[in-house]
Amino acid sequence: MKAKFCLALPIICLSLLWVVSPAYGRSDCMTTGNSSKCALDKPIAERNLAYCETYELKDDCYRTFASELNDETICEKMKKGQDDCYINVAKKKKDFSVCQKLVNQSNMQRCLLVIAKNVSDCANLIERKDTNLCYNLLGLWEKDRVIKACVNRLKEFLTINQEKNKTYLGVIDSENAVKLVQEINLGEDNPIVVHTSQNSFCMVKELSNGWYCVDSTGYEGSEIACSKDNISCKKQSYREQLIAKIMRLIEAWQKKRS
Repeated sequence: MKAKFCLALPIICLSLLWVVSPAYGRSDCMTTGNSSKCALDKPIAERNLAYCETYELKDDCYRTFASELNDETICEKMKKGQDDCYINVAKKKKDFSVCQKLVNQSNMQRCLLVIAKNVSDCANLIERKDTNLCYNLLGLWEKDRVIKACVNRLKEFLTINQEKNKTYLGVIDSENAVKLVQEINLGEDNPIVVHTSQNSFCMVKELSNGWYCVDSTGYEGSEIACSKDNISCKKQSYREQLIAKIMRLIEAWQKKRS
């Protein structure tokens, strides 16, 4: 029946065979419904961008070329839909510099969120000057959580050193502590403040919803009296300040003798 039908209607049969045959060897062209992409497989493989000038839907052609070749400069050739083209390429390349080509601020932010899915992405994939924007868009609570975790990790380093070496001094200058401080301060306008002595320490950092302070007494909260002369989150009494001052003088004297 098929042979007789084809003999009678050769043009129709040839047309049907063309439709059901995979374009350029792609068996998924019809199942995915992306026949335009399939039609561009050969020109893309040959990097024949000039083909788009002969294509009925030029912007679709350029968009597909840009995405497949990871080349955002091709988006510039589009008359409409450039922003979506840039966002698609930025996502594939994980490159925020592509997002910066967008003039529309909301689209630029949308592009950023396509790349950054967590705080680590903000720190590693986004340019330093844009990390705050990234954190803001992801949610400041997540950044605050990471900062608190880093501060408490510093507290662990200090506590371990005091138990081992009977002093809090020198810990902040260690390699591991320096890395944590850098992570805390990344993209921040107000860096963490740390004060240490032989017998005490305090650390204070501004978060999105206020201040966060921890010290050697076990305090953890929003009081921020932490300073060189008051190594505690809470404001010390006159007696406590006097004792702390005497201890610092003893530490200085011992350091000179050693």
